[in-house]
Amino acid sequence: MPHYIIMGVSGCGKSTIGRALAQRLDRPFIEGDDYHPPCNIDKMRAGKPLSNDDRKDWITGLCAAINESPASVTACSALNETVRGWLRDSLKTAPVFIYLHGSEAVIRQRLSTRTDHYFDPVLLDSQFKALHVPKDAVSITIDNSPEAIVKDILRALDKAH
Repeated sequence: MPHYIIMGVSGCGKSTIGRALAQRLDRPFIEGDDYHPPCNIDKMRAGKPLSNDDRKDWITGLCAAINESPASVTACSALNETVRGWLRDSLKTAPVFIYLHGSEAVIRQRLSTRTDHYFDPVLLDSQFKALHVPKDAVSITIDNSPEAIVKDILRALDKAH
């Protein structure tokens, strides 16, 4: 049973879609942001982008959690191929990446209304710069409702398997 990683820039809906997909598949959900060390959170709150060096400890902790619950759905930005490689190399179950994408304007608008997260919206530009669009992911647009996005994911997964 594959492990699904919902990925993309901050504000694309990883957590919302990840939770909905996990519920639909009757799988546990893992919130990747919960595994950031305090120094990463402080850096993002200060409007400073993370480097891959900053991401390494985060991904190590996240992989340990995923390996304890391999048939889960995880929300994780996984912005670049280096990070996705760490995930592939460290997980017991091969991950399937589900890339949520949308226009910068839509994502920026979503971030402007979000009040319950430490991510400083000023970092969105750095996320788009750090993003290496995955070639091997299920690619899903965020231009629909969460219910429609989950249906799009399930259709795409059915076609892929």
